[in-house]
Amino acid sequence: MLPTPPFFRWANHMMQLTELQQDALAETFNISLGEAAAALSTLVNEEVLLSIPVVELIPAAELAERLDPRFTQSDRVCGVHQEFTMPDQANFRTDTLLLFGERGGMEVVRLMLGHAAPIGQITELEQEALSEVGNIIINACTSAIANLFRKEMIGSLPTIAIANNGEAILPKHDPQDTILVSKINLEIKAREVNGYVVYMMDLASLGTFVKNATQAFGLPDGA
Repeated sequence: MLPTPPFFRWANHMMQLTELQQDALAETFNISLGEAAAALSTLVNEEVLLSIPVVELIPAAELAERLDPRFTQSDRVCGVHQEFTMPDQANFRTDTLLLFGERGGMEVVRLMLGHAAPIGQITELEQEALSEVGNIIINACTSAIANLFRKEMIGSLPTIAIANNGEAILPKHDPQDTILVSKINLEIKAREVNGYVVYMMDLASLGTFVKNATQAFGLPDGA
């Protein structure tokens, strides 16, 4: 469990959650994103530090601006993406991403594979390995949520993309949509590697997510 609750930012004109709903959402992401750090630490056999999670409701058009500029200003971005649904919740869908700067992504792969080759452009083998890293970390997060909610969550196959900016990697949403974004920074301190796990869902999916979270913690609907 993370020592500090997520930082919430809600625009006044958007969906509002009660304090108890925010607490349930916070604890859900605490559990889930903590599993991401544990999975990454196991893969690279290094200590992984966590930032305070940030949970925001924002216009989809602002999504790219919310990425950490540390790995978008002078580095290409690699991202592993999976989409998750709940078979018994027809209106639920979430995009989940693992994002690294290209150099950071390659460092993670080489730590996992034990390679000591000089870092250059990412190879096809390293792309496949990074896709597997993303699959392991993302599924660690999502399995924690599924277990908490006692729901089955079905994931798509992971896809990997490498681009010159984060906007090119992010899943496409209608710019007019309002979406929830939950993100946490994962830092391999000894290697100066930073990455992000990001959840994105629209308001319909958020309503389903909040309902399941409040039920998981024994809170009444609409608490």
